Amino acid sequence: MRQKNNPASDMIISPDLIENFKFLTLEIRKQVEETVKCIEDPENFSLSRLMNSGDYADNLRNLITRKSYKLIINSEDTEKTLIDSMIALNTIATNLERIGDFCENIVKQLDFFNHPAFIRRYDYNDYFKVIFSAIDNIVDALITYDVKKALTITEAEILLDAIYKRDFDLILPELKNHKVSSQDLLTAMFIFRYLERIGDSLLNIGEAIISASIGTKLKISQYLSLRDSLDEDSFRLHKIGGETRSGCIIEKVVTNQPDSNWDEVIFKEGKLHKLEEEKAKLDRWQEIIPGLAPRVLEFKQLDKNAMILMEFLQGSNYQEILIGADLDILSKANNLLMETMRFVWDSTKKAVPISAQFIPQLKKRLPDILKVHPEFKTGNKKIGTLSHKTLDSLVNHAEKMEKNMLAPFSVMIHGDFNNDNIIYNTTNNCLHLIDLHRSSLSDYVQDVSVFLISNYRMPVFDDDLRERMNITNIQFYRFAQLFAKQHSDTTFEVRLTLGLVRSLITSTRFILNDVFAQDMFNRAIYLLDKLRDYSEKDWTGYMVGDDVICY
Repeated sequence: MRQKNNPASDMIISPDLIENFKFLTLEIRKQVEETVKCIEDPENFSLSRLMNSGDYADNLRNLITRKSYKLIINSEDTEKTLIDSMIALNTIATNLERIGDFCENIVKQLDFFNHPAFIRRYDYNDYFKVIFSAIDNIVDALITYDVKKALTITEAEILLDAIYKRDFDLILPELKNHKVSSQDLLTAMFIFRYLERIGDSLLNIGEAIISASIGTKLKISQYLSLRDSLDEDSFRLHKIGGETRSGCIIEKVVTNQPDSNWDEVIFKEGKLHKLEEEKAKLDRWQEIIPGLAPRVLEFKQLDKNAMILMEFLQGSNYQEILIGADLDILSKANNLLMETMRFVWDSTKKAVPISAQFIPQLKKRLPDILKVHPEFKTGNKKIGTLSHKTLDSLVNHAEKMEKNMLAPFSVMIHGDFNNDNIIYNTTNNCLHLIDLHRSSLSDYVQDVSVFLISNYRMPVFDDDLRERMNITNIQFYRFAQLFAKQHSDTTFEVRLTLGLVRSLITSTRFILNDVFAQDMFNRAIYLLDKLRDYSEKDWTGYMVGDDVICY
């Protein structure tokens, strides 16, 4: 494995905070030392002295918290490295304080022994050797962001678990044979349990240092798997894109080493079954159009989870193109997008009718939508001779209608065709798709409707920018209309209406701008009313209309 300088080694914690942190660590070490003395000679030990030491440690931890927050607030340029450092510092301080609390609990347990010397039957010093060794590495590991020392701190948890397992296996048979005081045995077990829990705090401390060093929060198992896959000790992780609701970790790995084999890759970690499905789908997309989706560079199972290293695709997502690119670049991107999707649909087309289940998708999400926007749950309204049906009645009517509206064929769809999942490389005029875990053979109209609404729902209200989005939507709508006509898809407009309804309403659960959310909801109701009015007529001539997809 390559040994290189730590990329976070230039992080600086202010001298006064370092001083407070050193005193806190020394105070906790002293509490552990006092705990050993108390176990060895409980009659000559003062609990009040340990409690006073604990109060001092609490004050130091509070002081570190206040100073670190103040440092971030007063910093003119709050860099991520500073925030990472302060998060690590406070995590460590909190867990050091917790170790002190465990020491107090251990000393209090000693009063429950019928025979104070009973605990000497066991090699309790094995716990303390591990604890002292880990504590002695904390200060230097944090200040220098030494990942190797941080790893030795995390290893204390494994060692303490093993020692606790050894003593547990000794105590349990003795509890069963009733030849030794049960009270003494249970008291010893409780003390060993507190010592084992100190290992959990040391694990948190080591992980905090590693997380600050690499730039994101990872558990030790995740870090080790990533390190071993990269064959690199020196790397940083950078958040990409927006927030993910899938529970997966998604980060860009940057090694910053000229001889690295990895340069820039995407690291994704999550549930095993989800990532297995995603890998299979990424491989399938490579077969359809090589280079359209990121290549899987490595896949590794981690118990019930898994990790993927994927190719990092250079370019800007479509949101950035819509907002910031020159008009000629936007035009090239639009043309390439339509050309690419036509190729995908044509090359994966199967003569298998299918339903996208737009309304069942909507109904599944309605409870979450109504929690955010309870005002959408309305009853029947009547103004003069005009009546307005409830949301439930309109949705139920549309669901019945959808059962007879199958797409005449199936194609491979993205499944989450939002504009931030499309990457355009302006330099090479290349298009890429990311986040393909929901892709499948389905109705192409789902991707059409999702793309249109992802553009529509962008919280941008500048007239010129809105005009660009509207033109993009109309162009893509016309492209999809032409594709439907060329493939004799006579219910395209009806299914697109259902897809737009689904996307308009479900998107509102992420929009807290009540006026904008209400506009989207009203458009969906308008479309549902339009479907209801047409339900007894010939669908020939029915169209969604440009006005619905333009703001």
